[in-house]
Amino acid sequence: MDLRTHIFFAIALGFGVWWVLDRLTLGVFSAPGAGGVFVGAILPDIVEPAVHWTHRGKFHSVKALKVTGIIILCSFFLLWISAIFSWVFFGAIGYASHLLLDSTTRMGLPKE
Repeated sequence: MDLRTHIFFAIALGFGVWWVLDRLTLGVFSAPGAGGVFVGAILPDIVEPAVHWTHRGKFHSVKALKVTGIIILCSFFLLWISAIFSWVFFGAIGYASHLLLDSTTRMGLPKE
C-alpha cells in the first residue's frame, strides 16, 4: 500500500469512529485524535521503512495488530480519566488501519 492510501483510510476510519462516539454523546473525544490517527497511520512504515517488498517484520505483524487492539480497548477506558488519551486511542486506530490494509496485500502480515 502507498502512503496516501494509508493516510486516507486511517483518517476516514478515525472520523467514522469519532462520529459514532460523538452521536453516542461520549464528548470526551476531541480534535487531537485527528493528529493521532495521522501519526498512527504512518508509524509502521517509519519504524520499518519499505526499502524492500519483504520489509514487514514485528511492527507489521498479526501480533502487532493484536497488541494494537488491546491498546485501543485500554485507551478507550482511560479516556474517562483524561482526554489526552484520545491521542493514544486514535493513534492506535490509525496503526490498526495501516496493518489491516497491509493484510489485504499479496504478502499479508507475518504471524510474529
